[in-house]
Amino acid sequence: MLIWVGKKLHTEFGYDIPNDRIGEAWVISVHPDGPSKILNGDSSGSKLDFVWKNNGELFNKSKDNKEEYPLLVKILDANNDLSVQVHPNDRYAREVEGQPYGKAECWYVLSTEEDAELIFGHHAQTKGEFQQMVVEGKWDNLLRRIKVSAGDFVYVPSGTIHAIGKGMVILETQF
Repeated sequence: MLIWVGKKLHTEFGYDIPNDRIGEAWVISVHPDGPSKILNGDSSGSKLDFVWKNNGELFNKSKDNKEEYPLLVKILDANNDLSVQVHPNDRYAREVEGQPYGKAECWYVLSTEEDAELIFGHHAQTKGEFQQMVVEGKWDNLLRRIKVSAGDFVYVPSGTIHAIGKGMVILETQF
């Protein structure tokens, strides 16, 4: 079992989770590993990536627009702390990673246990202070923790140190 995975995707949202190694549900996705299926309307039964490519007018997109679908929306159930991350901006993603876009995200907190916290940013005042705290492993002094409750909304711009803490379920939108 992954150390951060809870069971709320099944118990609270009714997702048929095939095993105890899945802690996120991709709710709106065109990702090749998990495109969303449209459940009703004229496109019922189609995958979202197919409709995005072939029926762009439904998204107010011209037929010759070849942009990738801009969002990934998912629900995460964090039974334990997730890893601390920093995502690239668009320029870095294009120049270094060969990807068209960087990654920003936002979180809407659906539920939390008491005293739930996120990591958002850091306390270092200079680049040198940041480097020194990392070298010395002073993570508790470096990482900025904020308490959150159900209903809170957090925007995480690219380049921001961040992590989802244990005991919360969030709706994450990546863009």
